[in-house]
Amino acid sequence: MMRYILLTLCLPYLAICKPNSSRLKEVDVKLYIFSEYNRDSGLEVLYENPKDDVPAVYYDKQKTNVFLIPGSNHTEFEKSLIPALLDTEKANVFLFKWIHDGQDDEEWKEKSIADAGHLMSKFLLKLKKTLNLALEKTQLVGEGIGAHVAGEVGKKLNGEIFGIIGLDPTYPAGKEISKLGKTDAKRVEVIHTEGSAGYPSSMGTLDFFVNGGIVQPGCDKFNLKPEQQKACSHSRSWLYYKESLQGGIFIGIKCSGYKYVKSLELEKCEGTYAILGGINQPEKPKGDFYVLTRPDGPEFALLNKKKPLTKIN
Repeated sequence: MMRYILLTLCLPYLAICKPNSSRLKEVDVKLYIFSEYNRDSGLEVLYENPKDDVPAVYYDKQKTNVFLIPGSNHTEFEKSLIPALLDTEKANVFLFKWIHDGQDDEEWKEKSIADAGHLMSKFLLKLKKTLNLALEKTQLVGEGIGAHVAGEVGKKLNGEIFGIIGLDPTYPAGKEISKLGKTDAKRVEVIHTEGSAGYPSSMGTLDFFVNGGIVQPGCDKFNLKPEQQKACSHSRSWLYYKESLQGGIFIGIKCSGYKYVKSLELEKCEGTYAILGGINQPEKPKGDFYVLTRPDGPEFALLNKKKPLTKIN
C-alpha cells in the first residue's frame, strides 16, 4: 500500500485560523508530498517548518508543482493520478486532504469550500517562503467539489497560480457557494464528463466537453443504477486526465455545437483545436472544445504519442 509523506496543518492552534469563523476551526487540512524517491515510504513534515523536515531529494524546485485536491472520490482519484504524475518525472506531487471533525461527507464539504481554500492558500504561501515554491510553476488539480476549492485557493492568491485543472466540477446546490472561475489562475482548464451532478456550462479559460459532457460511453449500461452511471461518467474525468499524462492525445475541437463534432461535420466548426490535459503544456487557446474518445477503455484517447495507432472499436 502506498504510504505518504505527511504535512499536517493543526488548524485550531495556528494563527491562520480566523477567530470569528466557527467552521474554520473545525476544518482539518493535511498535505502529502510524493516524489520519485519515496513512492513507498514517507516522512512526516510539520507545517511550522517544512524546510527543515523535507530532505532535498524530496523536492526539486526546477519541476512543476502539482497539488491534487480531491472531492468525495479521493481514493480512486489519488490512485490514478499520483503514479501517473510521478512517472512523467516533471512534477513535485502534492495531495491535499480536508475533513471536518472526522467527517468526509459531501454536504459539509460544499459548505466549507471557502474555508478549506483559505487554509490551503496559507499552506502554499508557507511553502513559497520556506521551500521557494514558485506559484508561477504551480498547478492545482481539483476533482468534483475539490475543483471549487482549487478555485478558492486561486482567488486567495490573486490568480498568481499558473494553472488550475477542474475535473468535472460539481454543480453546487447553494447559490452562495464559491465556484471555480476563469480568473482564479492564469489558465483554468475544465474537463466536463457528467452533466447532471456536474457543472453543465463553461467555467474556465478553456472548457473540454468530452463526448458532449453529459454521459460517457459505456456508463449508460442498463445494468447500472442511475447513481452508478453518474459515478462512472464522473470518474472518466480523472481517467482521461491520467491518460493525457501517459501520452494519450485528446483533441478538442472548437465548435458551435457537439452534434457537428459527433457527426464529423467539422467543416461547420471553427477549425481551432486544443489538447486536453497533460503537464507543462504550452499556451492553449481559449473557449469551449468538444472531444471524442474511444467507446471503451482502458485506453480512451484516439491517439497516443507513445504507442502505435490501433483500431477503434
